[in-house]
Amino acid sequence: MRPKASNTDALITQQMMVGFTKAQVDGLELVATSVGIRSSQYVRHIAVERLVQLRLLENPMAKFQKPPLTAEA
Repeated sequence: MRPKASNTDALITQQMMVGFTKAQVDGLELVATSVGIRSSQYVRHIAVERLVQLRLLENPMAKFQKPPLTAEA
């Protein structure tokens, strides 16, 4: 029998939190709630930010920062 979606979300969040202590999970949930997103989304944001800093990933917002191409006459 397939679990309900809410159980699946809870399981994913629980598996994601395996590397964190209880105090870290509590802090993460507090910050994520105050920002208005789920803790799993917050962790993804932080992971992408760190990967960009390490230059292992291109900044996803870079495509919006590039100047538009101009046509030559």
